[in-house]
Amino acid sequence: MGSRFHRGNTFQKPENALKRAEELIVVGQRGAALQTLHDVITSKRHRTWHKVLEQIMFRYIDLCVELKKGRYAKDGLIHYRNVCQQVNISSLEEVIKYFMKTATDKAEAAQSKAAEVIQCCSDCKTFLVIRTGGVHVH
Repeated sequence: MGSRFHRGNTFQKPENALKRAEELIVVGQRGAALQTLHDVITSKRHRTWHKVLEQIMFRYIDLCVELKKGRYAKDGLIHYRNVCQQVNISSLEEVIKYFMKTATDKAEAAQSKAAEVIQCCSDCKTFLVIRTGGVHVH
Protein backbone atom coordinates (compact mmCIF):
# COMPACT_ATOMS: atom_id res chain seq x y z
CA MET A 1 0.00 0.00 0.00
CA GLY A 2 2.79 2.42 0.70
CA SER A 3 2.97 5.37 3.00
CA ARG A 4 -0.17 7.12 4.09
CA PHE A 5 1.31 10.29 2.63
CA HIS A 6 1.71 8.66 -0.78
CA ARG A 7 -0.03 10.53 -3.55
CA GLY A 8 0.64 8.62 -6.73
CA ASN A 9 -0.91 9.54 -10.03
CA THR A 10 -3.38 12.36 -9.82
CA PHE A 11 -6.06 11.95 -12.41
CA GLN A 12 -7.76 14.86 -14.14
CA LYS A 13 -10.96 12.83 -14.41
CA PRO A 14 -12.24 10.28 -11.91
CA GLU A 15 -13.31 8.09 -14.85
CA ASN A 16 -9.65 7.63 -15.76
CA ALA A 17 -8.81 6.51 -12.25
CA LEU A 18 -11.63 3.97 -12.31
CA LYS A 19 -10.42 2.65 -15.64
CA ARG A 20 -6.85 2.39 -14.32
CA ALA A 21 -8.04 0.56 -11.21
CA GLU A 22 -9.93 -1.95 -13.37
CA GLU A 23 -6.76 -2.53 -15.41
CA LEU A 24 -4.77 -3.13 -12.22
CA ILE A 25 -7.37 -5.59 -10.95
CA VAL A 26 -7.18 -7.57 -14.19
CA VAL A 27 -3.42 -8.06 -13.77
CA GLY A 28 -3.82 -9.02 -10.10
CA GLN A 29 -2.64 -5.81 -8.45
CA ARG A 30 -5.63 -5.28 -6.20
CA GLY A 31 -3.65 -3.30 -3.62
CA ALA A 32 -2.48 -0.81 -6.22
CA ALA A 33 -6.04 -0.55 -7.55
CA LEU A 34 -7.31 0.20 -4.06
CA GLN A 35 -4.62 2.86 -3.60
CA THR A 36 -5.56 4.44 -6.94
CA LEU A 37 -9.23 4.71 -5.96
CA HIS A 38 -8.32 5.89 -2.47
CA ASP A 39 -6.22 8.70 -3.95
CA VAL A 40 -9.17 9.87 -6.04
CA ILE A 41 -11.65 9.71 -3.16
CA THR A 42 -9.38 11.63 -0.80
CA SER A 43 -8.16 14.11 -3.42
CA LYS A 44 -9.00 17.75 -2.87
CA ARG A 45 -9.36 18.04 -6.64
CA HIS A 46 -12.58 15.99 -6.70
CA ARG A 47 -14.74 17.66 -4.06
CA THR A 48 -17.96 17.90 -6.04
CA TRP A 49 -20.29 14.94 -6.38
CA HIS A 50 -20.53 13.15 -9.73
CA LYS A 51 -22.22 9.87 -10.57
CA VAL A 52 -18.84 8.35 -11.40
CA LEU A 53 -17.73 8.90 -7.79
CA GLU A 54 -20.54 6.58 -6.70
CA GLN A 55 -19.26 3.93 -9.13
CA ILE A 56 -15.76 4.44 -7.76
CA MET A 57 -17.05 3.96 -4.23
CA PHE A 58 -18.77 0.68 -5.13
CA ARG A 59 -15.52 -0.66 -6.59
CA TYR A 60 -13.57 0.76 -3.66
CA ILE A 61 -15.84 -1.01 -1.19
CA ASP A 62 -15.43 -4.30 -3.10
CA LEU A 63 -11.66 -4.02 -2.83
CA CYS A 64 -11.69 -2.98 0.84
CA VAL A 65 -13.85 -5.95 1.78
CA GLU A 66 -11.87 -8.37 -0.36
CA LEU A 67 -8.52 -7.18 1.01
CA LYS A 68 -9.87 -6.77 4.56
CA LYS A 69 -8.97 -3.09 4.75
CA GLY A 70 -11.49 -1.76 7.24
CA ARG A 71 -9.64 1.46 7.94
CA TYR A 72 -9.45 2.27 4.24
CA ALA A 73 -13.19 1.65 3.95
CA LYS A 74 -13.90 3.96 6.88
CA ASP A 75 -11.61 6.68 5.54
CA GLY A 76 -13.15 6.46 2.08
CA LEU A 77 -16.69 6.61 3.46
CA ILE A 78 -15.85 9.69 5.54
CA HIS A 79 -14.42 11.50 2.52
CA TYR A 80 -17.35 10.43 0.35
CA ARG A 81 -19.80 11.68 2.97
CA ASN A 82 -18.12 15.08 2.88
CA VAL A 83 -18.38 15.16 -0.92
CA CYS A 84 -22.03 14.22 -1.24
CA GLN A 85 -23.75 15.32 1.97
CA GLN A 86 -24.95 18.63 0.54
CA VAL A 87 -25.74 17.42 -2.97
CA ASN A 88 -26.84 13.80 -2.99
CA ILE A 89 -27.20 12.16 0.42
CA SER A 90 -29.10 9.23 -1.11
CA SER A 91 -25.89 8.24 -2.90
CA LEU A 92 -24.13 7.94 0.46
CA GLU A 93 -27.02 5.81 1.69
CA GLU A 94 -26.68 3.48 -1.32
CA VAL A 95 -22.93 3.15 -0.81
CA ILE A 96 -23.34 2.36 2.91
CA LYS A 97 -26.05 -0.23 2.17
CA TYR A 98 -23.76 -1.79 -0.44
CA PHE A 99 -20.90 -1.88 2.07
CA MET A 100 -23.08 -3.58 4.69
CA LYS A 101 -24.36 -6.16 2.21
CA THR A 102 -20.91 -6.91 0.79
CA ALA A 103 -19.28 -7.24 4.21
CA THR A 104 -22.13 -9.41 5.51
CA ASP A 105 -21.97 -11.71 2.47
CA LYS A 106 -18.19 -12.08 2.86
CA ALA A 107 -18.54 -12.85 6.58
CA GLU A 108 -21.27 -15.44 5.96
CA ALA A 109 -19.15 -17.11 3.27
CA ALA A 110 -16.19 -17.30 5.65
CA GLN A 111 -18.42 -18.68 8.38
CA SER A 112 -19.79 -21.44 6.15
CA LYS A 113 -16.29 -22.33 4.96
CA ALA A 114 -15.12 -22.57 8.57
CA ALA A 115 -18.07 -24.84 9.36
CA GLU A 116 -17.08 -27.09 6.43
CA VAL A 117 -13.50 -27.30 7.70
CA ILE A 118 -14.69 -28.16 11.20
CA GLN A 119 -17.00 -30.83 9.78
CA CYS A 120 -14.17 -32.25 7.68
CA CYS A 121 -11.84 -32.39 10.71
CA SER A 122 -14.57 -34.07 12.73
CA ASP A 123 -15.10 -36.64 9.96
CA CYS A 124 -11.35 -37.32 9.78
CA LYS A 125 -11.14 -37.83 13.54
CA THR A 126 -14.09 -40.24 13.45
CA PHE A 127 -12.43 -42.14 10.58
CA LEU A 128 -9.18 -42.42 12.56
CA VAL A 129 -10.98 -43.72 15.64
CA ILE A 130 -12.78 -46.36 13.56
CA ARG A 131 -9.61 -47.22 11.62
CA THR A 132 -7.47 -47.68 14.74
CA GLY A 133 -10.06 -49.84 16.48
CA GLY A 134 -11.23 -47.35 19.06
CA VAL A 135 -7.76 -46.20 20.12
CA HIS A 136 -7.66 -42.42 20.20
CA VAL A 137 -4.81 -40.95 18.21
CA HIS A 138 -3.58 -37.53 19.26
